Order: sequence, then C-alpha cells, then structure tokens
Amino acid sequence: MILSRSELDTGFKDKLFEINIDNTDTVDLKVLNNRLQCNLNSRKIKNGYFLKGYIVNNIIYNCDRCLDSFHKNNRISIELTLTKNIQNINSGNYDFIYFSDKINEINIKYNIIEVLLSEYPMKILCHDECEGLCLQCGKNLNKNKCSCKN
Repeated sequence: MILSRSELDTGFKDKLFEINIDNTDTVDLKVLNNRLQCNLNSRKIKNGYFLKGYIVNNIIYNCDRCLDSFHKNNRISIELTLTKNIQNINSGNYDFIYFSDKINEINIKYNIIEVLLSEYPMKILCHDECEGLCLQCGKNLNKNKCSCKN
C-alpha cells in the first residue's frame, strides 16, 4: 500500500485501500480472497503525517478446539505517524514510521500486516460454545454427536 507525499499533503478522509496479500508477505497469515481492506484518514502534523482508521479483519483462522476454518469481519483500529523526527522513531514506539523529506512515497503494507499480527488472538475459537473434537473418535461435536461421547 503505497502512499504518495502529494496525497498526504492534501490529506484524505475515509479513503478505502485494498492490499493484496500473498504467501511471500507472511507465512502465518491467511486472508480471505488474499485481500485486506483498510479505511484511513490522514492529516498533516508537525514533522509529518498522522494516519488513523481501521483494517477490516478478514483473516482466516483455524479453531483451536474443532480445527474448522472460519473468518471474522471485525474492525481493528490503526493509528500511525509518519515522521522525519528521529527522536520519535528511537523511542521504541512502533506507531512511528520514519518518512524522510527526501522520499516521495512510502509503502505501509507491512506496517498494516504488523498491526494485524499484534492483534492475533492467543486462543482462537470459532465461537464461545465450541465443543471441539471427540477425544475418542475425532468427530467435530459442533456438527454431529457421536455415540462414544459420555
């Protein structure tokens, strides 16, 4: 997702971006239709630009209990600051991205992927009441009851 300095200078509101994701971008992240959608607003600030918006989370997950694949259509908030101020970059805050005055465009695709990965849940369940797999026969108990379940 490449942003040009000229569009950042003029600013934008509720601009929809589609980002193509392929296997070389990330090994652990599968995205529905290999596309992420991101809605951003930008405004000029001292020493750079401020981006705020959301990413449509269409990651394909595998449930930890039943192993079925599913996806969620929730929104993940994102705030990024593109700046030439080195002190902000060295602060260790990952919301700051170095953007020199000498560069006319910047690719923030991997920063957006990073935000998605940081929001990746520790325990992945297709739904709260997921019954998982039968420990004896391996059937998905959400779809079928088995004769060996006590």
